[in-house]
Amino acid sequence: MDLGSISKRYAKALLTYAVESEAEDIVYAEVQTLCQNLLALPDLQKAMGNPIVTREKKLELLKEAAGGNASIVFERFLWMVIERKRERQLLFMMHSYIDLYRRRKNLFIGKLTTAVPITDETETNIRRQLEQAIAANIEFNTNVDPAIVGGFILQVESYRVDASVSGQLQRIRKQFNELNNKSVVKTNKQ
Repeated sequence: MDLGSISKRYAKALLTYAVESEAEDIVYAEVQTLCQNLLALPDLQKAMGNPIVTREKKLELLKEAAGGNASIVFERFLWMVIERKRERQLLFMMHSYIDLYRRRKNLFIGKLTTAVPITDETETNIRRQLEQAIAANIEFNTNVDPAIVGGFILQVESYRVDASVSGQLQRIRKQFNELNNKSVVKTNKQ
């Protein structure tokens, strides 16, 4: 069996158990925290693959990396993963869980980049309008990038709207270069 199918099978089992226990939202938050920590702390991943580290210590480390107070649902899942010696695949399982959860909840990821910070109220209004427009829930992140000069860049999943000043200037520059290249070709032919 390949790593992808193992990860998906475990993630599906976790989601089913979490839904039955009415804890899928709590587990989702714990999974995201654990993912971030597994990626940020390579030594944690090494510890999961180390046979000298006891199962109890591995569970303790994972619970701490999941936010400290892991739910009973997530703790039981982690213990099952450790008992079956699948700790090395845990990051893949967590990513699979996130994908399954988002599909189940019709949840899309959005990112808004602005030149200056926006208020929480503005962010909430933008999120609501987007959710109504695409009939889905949006998990929204904002980012400030002064390099875009003004306007905004909005990305939801694979859709991107670049209404930034820097983006408009790049498009104008590209059009100018294309027109300039066409006129040079015409002049050379005459």
